Amino acid sequence: MQQLKKQIKDRQIEGVYLFYGEEQYILEAYLDKAVDSVMIGSDRVMNLDVFEAQGNQLDKIIDAMDTLPFLGEKRVVVIKKLELFQAKNASKTDKFIEALGRIPSTTVLFIVEDDVDKRTKLYKKINALGRVLEFKRMGEEDLVQYIADQLNKHNKKIEKAVAKHFIHTVGFDLATIHNELSKLVAYNKDTDIIIRQTIDEICTKSVENRIFDLVDCMGASKRHRALKLYNDLIVLKEPPTRILFMITRQFRLILQTKLLVDGGAPRQEMASRLKLPPFVLDKNIKQAKKFTLQQLKDGLRECLEAEVQMKTGKMEITLGLELLIIKYSA
Repeated sequence: MQQLKKQIKDRQIEGVYLFYGEEQYILEAYLDKAVDSVMIGSDRVMNLDVFEAQGNQLDKIIDAMDTLPFLGEKRVVVIKKLELFQAKNASKTDKFIEALGRIPSTTVLFIVEDDVDKRTKLYKKINALGRVLEFKRMGEEDLVQYIADQLNKHNKKIEKAVAKHFIHTVGFDLATIHNELSKLVAYNKDTDIIIRQTIDEICTKSVENRIFDLVDCMGASKRHRALKLYNDLIVLKEPPTRILFMITRQFRLILQTKLLVDGGAPRQEMASRLKLPPFVLDKNIKQAKKFTLQQLKDGLRECLEAEVQMKTGKMEITLGLELLIIKYSA
């Protein structure tokens, strides 16, 4: 990443770049800076092409890559969510790889993905030709420091424990974190210290954390609290289909967690296999203890059955969700 920063600063961005990873906020920020670095003094209308999805645009993408810049030194092509990394598009992938081999030195190509398969020919070709950068989601400790640094720019301070509470409230998506920090700074314009009470008063709890709390209440047999949390989500206009999807996801996650714990898997291995930050893993380990293995298996099965019944119209989704919550918080 330091090399990319230097290239942006020195205006030495060139060739092919693959940006991928979970941390889309920072990825997009670096992408914007890199594109701006190349486009200084150039006509963006004539020399910048952005393709949001590949679809049937492969020929257009290749044409854009092959086109020389108009009244400028460089031409930039940005491709987001390229379907060519998928095995089903093998023939198109070969065509694209061939185009990469003859890309003009005047073209700067940015390929942006959520995730990539490092075993593919396309990945290996890009890695050989250009630069591959992974934007990993920050861990809790890094996020705590990041939050403190952002608040310090506004002459605000936050204790480590309070910063962790903030993360556990709003989630670890950086775009959301920035939005919620802006609210905290505006609300605390006359005070220097961010406190836990203020976070609870004005910050919007992430849907993931609300679902986690709901399932937690189910495991603790807190039926009324679980139903209240569900009704809160409905009031916030969260689609019932998404609520069911998230509950299903959480049941699957804590079932996997419980199986790994019972199997004696080390925490680092668990975090890697479940693709969870350590502090989220710790929360799931605690939650898994509130359910028996059979309860989790039955709960996941009934969630999946409820999805089928609701999709086929055999059950009204709101009623189905309420019955599911009542049964597993008894």
